[in-house]
Amino acid sequence: MEHFFESLVKDSKCLVSEAGDMQSLKRSLTIFFCALFPLIFLSAAWAQSQEEEMVKNADTLFDKKNYKEAAEVYQKIIQSPSRNDFWHHAYKRAIHCNLRLELFDDALTLAETYVKDCAGTPHEARANRYAGNLYMLLPH
Repeated sequence: MEHFFESLVKDSKCLVSEAGDMQSLKRSLTIFFCALFPLIFLSAAWAQSQEEEMVKNADTLFDKKNYKEAAEVYQKIIQSPSRNDFWHHAYKRAIHCNLRLELFDDALTLAETYVKDCAGTPHEARANRYAGNLYMLLPH
């Protein structure tokens, strides 16, 4: 930890003349980083609650059989960088929306994209099974 603070001081080209100045600098940096971490966690929680609200809205549209509007909201969730349970749910529901709208090619394309996006994750086998079931069910 001592080396970290010294390299930080050298990198920022700060000149420290006394040992007391170095201690106050360390203390200030420690306080700064301790204040920064809770802000990061709060912003992540806020983003997840926002995504959860989007999923609820899309599910409501889906339940009311507004498949086109629901698919648009699900697509926004799919494009988000997070890969959580909401993301997987949104992918599957977007595929269902395309099937209900009889956009079979779009549904298969989205299923293939889901398989590619899940490659190398624990969800890869499930995505392959999901896409495979679509291929078996849809006429081609």
